[in-house]
Formats: sequence, structure tokens, C-alpha cells
Amino acid sequence: EPSAFIWALQPQPPAGAGEVDAAGDGGPGRRGFGLPHRDYSYHEAHDAATGEANILNLWVALTDATVDSGCLWLVPRPLDAHYDKPEAFAHTRAATPADHVEPGQVRVRFKLGAVRPASVRAGGVVGWCNVIHFGGACSPWVAEPRMSVAMTMKRRGTAGTHLDDAALEELLEGLGRGELPMAHRLRLIAKSILLYKDWYSLAWEEFGARAHEMWTT
Repeated sequence: EPSAFIWALQPQPPAGAGEVDAAGDGGPGRRGFGLPHRDYSYHEAHDAATGEANILNLWVALTDATVDSGCLWLVPRPLDAHYDKPEAFAHTRAATPADHVEPGQVRVRFKLGAVRPASVRAGGVVGWCNVIHFGGACSPWVAEPRMSVAMTMKRRGTAGTHLDDAALEELLEGLGRGELPMAHRLRLIAKSILLYKDWYSLAWEEFGARAHEMWTT
């Protein structure tokens, strides 16, 4: 996929010291994408004829990723009841914000006991195909917050996904050549805002509409 994301967590304040957003992982600058999710539907992630995986999610730890520093958490495929059931609501909505119940609340649709931490040393790589996953919050007492890079590899010749974007690919090719003027950088930022708008609280009138304008013009 023509995208890669770098995460640099900041220690989350102790309970009660700060607000918790819809993703359940603190305020701006502390987010580790804490809302459990899968990135694709089963049909996007697998070959329709053979059932073989078409994508490979990769997550590279730039620092030691521990439970305290905010490591990745995953639900293994054998413990995921909706992994190959794209018709199920829980397949693409493993968890959803429940702020209408209480601010910061999240409703999950999988067994919490199935979740496993992916603790790895700096330089370690975690790979999976479309399982439920999320980033942990960083403890306020950790010595080194987690930093990581996430990307997705796609089998050559397979159909595109909802994250494919020819314009984004063109911008990233320019980045690879060292050609990324400020206007292109602003467009990449706008694309990221649009990509994550469904996961975090966002005042559309203030940010979303402007981001859409920047990306499409």
C-alpha cells in the first residue's frame, strides 16, 4: 500500500489527570491508536478463490515496545470469531466509541481474554494479516516511550483496497526522490486527517472540510 505511518508516543497522564478521547488513549500527542480495529474487510485481505492472504501488515519497533511503553496488542486469528465473517457488523467494527454512555467508553465485540501483547525489542518486527489490533497507552513512568513504523505490503497483481489512492502514491513517489515541496507535505497531512476522521473526535467544520479541500484541489 502507498502509505507508512510513524508513531511516537508520549507518556499518558495518570488516571483522572487528563481527558480520554474516543479511541481510549488520552489526548493529542499521546495516541497509540487505542481503538481495536482491523484495517480491511476479509474480501480485501484475501483471495476470493483460494482464501490466501493478499496483504501483510508490518509493524516495526524503533524502541523497545513493552506493555508499559505502549506495545501493540492483537487478537490471534484462532480466537477471532468474526475474522472470516465479513457480513457480521463486528467484522469491521470490532470496537466503537460509546461516549453516549460515558465519555471515553468503548464497546468491544470480541473476547477481551483473547487479546495478546506483542512485546518486542527495538528493531523487532510484528506481522499479521488483518487481525484485530490496537496500540497500547504509554505509562507516565516509563523511561522510553514507544516509537514504531507501520506499513502494509500487498501481493502484486491483486485488486486495490479502499486505502489505495493514485494521488497519494504519486506524492509518496516524489518523497522517495527527495521531491516534496511544502504544498505536497500539506496535502499528505490533509490525507491523514481524512483517513483517521472516523476514529477520533474531529470538528468537521474546522478541520475536516478544510482537509478535504486541501486534498482534492
